[in-house]
Parts: sequence; structure tokens; C-alpha cells
Amino acid sequence: TLTKNRMTVVRAWVAGQTYDSAHAATHLPIEIRQVIAECAAYNSNAASTYALRPGDVLPLQHGNKTECALLYFADQIYTEKHDALRTKLPESSYIMLSPFTSAKKRMSVVVPLPNGGCRLFVKGASEVILEMCSSYLDGNNTAMPLSAEAKNDLVVNVIHEFAHRALRVVLLAYRDFDSKARLTTNWEDDESLMHDLTALCFVGIQDPVRDEVPDAVRICQEAGVVVRMVTGDNVVTARAIAINCGIIKPDDQFLVMEGPEFRSRVVKADGSLNYEEINRIAPMLRVLARCSPTDKY
Repeated sequence: TLTKNRMTVVRAWVAGQTYDSAHAATHLPIEIRQVIAECAAYNSNAASTYALRPGDVLPLQHGNKTECALLYFADQIYTEKHDALRTKLPESSYIMLSPFTSAKKRMSVVVPLPNGGCRLFVKGASEVILEMCSSYLDGNNTAMPLSAEAKNDLVVNVIHEFAHRALRVVLLAYRDFDSKARLTTNWEDDESLMHDLTALCFVGIQDPVRDEVPDAVRICQEAGVVVRMVTGDNVVTARAIAINCGIIKPDDQFLVMEGPEFRSRVVKADGSLNYEEINRIAPMLRVLARCSPTDKY
């Protein structure tokens, strides 16, 4: 592992504004902060939590580190903490829970609402979830339409801007269903729910490079060993982390490729490998982003 696996939310986009700290985001309307806190608390593994000990600068994280970072951010901006929210609405009351998978790159949960309806919370890879959104929550707690142009603007000015800082970008979104839809919707069909979402919050999560990694990479390279990076991060974040590690330089001509493109080029229609194409790609390939677990082999 190249990074410390000690994740912290250091940047967020909510309601059309970018925030560089959780403290700055406390000025958002409480209704918006509440939905962010509920999404973080309910749409996460019950084992994910953190503890703040006296003298600690950062919390001690237990469970999924990405979820811990989200929980800590949410707890900083909203009065009711994640453990209290989970106690108030235990997992046994959830209507549906679909765990995160590397294939879907998302996690989702459906929870009941006091009005008899229910709410779908979704979190995951920002560019994947954004494609499922048709609106975003503005500063007045109102869902505003998301045009194709607006989505592209978010990709360039939020997702890529965060990723260039070597941040992992996660998008939180939701969708409400009324009491009638709650009774008639097939909650087992997770895919059928993933449309008309409302984009709630982009978070940029920092996972610092381990102190020893740049020197280790340099020693390998000086010994003639080619160092490659395989990651689930998007291509912009992956490139930035690889530069921080010394695997590539900003002006290098080495390949930084995404897993789906790699597979499309090296896997034949019958499922066998195209070794000729692999041999063409391999000498220049240094970073494989948005990969699946099987890409590592």
C-alpha cells in the first residue's frame, strides 16, 4: 500500500459552494447538514466508526477508512452524531441495503421516512454517481435541475479539481419515494433505482503517501525495477498520487490508463488474453486506474 490509509475529508462541494474545512461548512442550512449526516451514518458499514482520544490530532479509525472520514466530517458539521443517528434508526429498520462493490463502485441503502415514504441514499465514485443524478441540492435546500452542461462543469471544476490535488472524490446523493412508491417499488432490483438522484455533496478525501514510499520507489527505479501502480481511484487522482510517489513525473510520456480500456484492448471476445497487445502496452504502462481486482493479475 502506497498511502497511510488514514483518510480525512479536506475539501467538500455542497450547494454550489466549495469548502476547505468542515468548520466552513457549518454555515450551511441545518436541513442540508442533516441529510449529509444521515447519508454518512446510515449508508455505511455498522463497524465503521472512530474515536477521539485526548491529545489526538486525528481520530482513531475503525473499519472502512473512507467511511470513517465521511463520518468524522458529518459529525463536525451536524449536531447529532453518527452513533446517535444509528441508534435512532437501527439497521434492522432499513428497507434495503446494498454493500459497496468494486464492480458497481457504490453503496446504497433505503431508509423509512416519518411521512410514510422512504429515502434512497447512495455514495460512491463521483463520476459514476453523477451520471445517475438529474438534480442537485442548492443553498435553499431545493432540488435544482442538472443539465448536461452543468454536469460537465462539475466534472471539470469539482471532480477533476479535487483529483488534481491527489484527493479521492466521493459523491453522496439521495432520492425520495412517497408512501405509494414505497409499497410498489421492487427494492431487490438495485439497478432500477439508480436514476433521478439528487447530488448532495462531493467530498475530497486525503490519504497521504507513506513517508518511506518515494525513497523506496526511487531505489527500485535505480536498480532497474519498473514500478507500476494499480488502483481503484479515478485516472486524475491516480496520476496525482503516482507523481507524489515518484512513479511518474509530470512531463513523462508513460501510459496512465483506466481498467476498462485496458481490458478492452487485452481481452479477446472469447475471454482469452491478447499477449501481443499486452506486450505493446506493458513497456510504457505505469498507472492503471479505476481497475477491478482481476486487473491486478
